[in-house]
Amino acid sequence: MHTAPPVRMSLLADSGWQAFSTLVAAIAAANCAAWLSQHARWPAAITAGAAIAAALVAAACVQARLHRVMRGGVLAWDSAQWSWAAGGETPCAGDARVMLDLDAWLLLRFEPAAPRPARARWLVATRGMAGAAWPAWRAALYSRRPQRGPTAV
Repeated sequence: MHTAPPVRMSLLADSGWQAFSTLVAAIAAANCAAWLSQHARWPAAITAGAAIAAALVAAACVQARLHRVMRGGVLAWDSAQWSWAAGGETPCAGDARVMLDLDAWLLLRFEPAAPRPARARWLVATRGMAGAAWPAWRAALYSRRPQRGPTAV
């Protein structure tokens, strides 16, 4: 069986994903704070204040983490393996998996082959980033990986 042809795409930080992540974290934190304060039978004003404060802290923490982690880079498939290079770094070999597919928007998880010091990265790819290469790029993501080791033919 043939593998997908080589493709590469420059991925940028996606503002929509950042906004969604921040909103979900803020809502979850506000919900937890409101539940805890109601469980403690605090007055409504204190409950509202605790929920707002928790939402603001969670949003700030998520924004700080995303600013540090969501740098742009290049994700490439060379017909044998995936590689990720962020901001001029040397490429790191690994595996890219689709975690969420919304047709024109993909959430990917890149797992480096060497477990340390590299960590898994969450990446966002959009049709706009890939342009005309989008079908080939999706084919590479969903194609069968070549076998390695003694069982490979």
